[in-house]
Amino acid sequence: MSAKIFVVDDEPMIGTIIELTLEMHGYQTKVFKDPATALETFLSAGAKPALLITDFNMPGMTGIDLIRDCRAAHPRLQTILCSGTVDEAFLKSFVPQPDRFIAKPFFPQDLLAVVKALLAG
Repeated sequence: MSAKIFVVDDEPMIGTIIELTLEMHGYQTKVFKDPATALETFLSAGAKPALLITDFNMPGMTGIDLIRDCRAAHPRLQTILCSGTVDEAFLKSFVPQPDRFIAKPFFPQDLLAVVKALLAG
């Protein structure tokens, strides 16, 4: 069984690109445009996803907030934070830290390489 991955991005096109990239490589994905809905679904899910890929800047909640709240329920959750508005240096002051950061725009194969590396352990 392939890993389950939650993708959260308020830009539908980016969510779709990530979903298609991952599903073509055998990953199960669930895409959310709204971080609050993603958090609610995460908290109520019996089997938690192995990975959370989230945008940083979203309405109502940042990606860091989402990571924090999801990790409160599942401390070993692997996370990737994506952003076109902030960089890795800016994020150094935030707690918690994502496992990986990817700057937007990115190539699908670059995201896939990071996903494979994180899930491999």
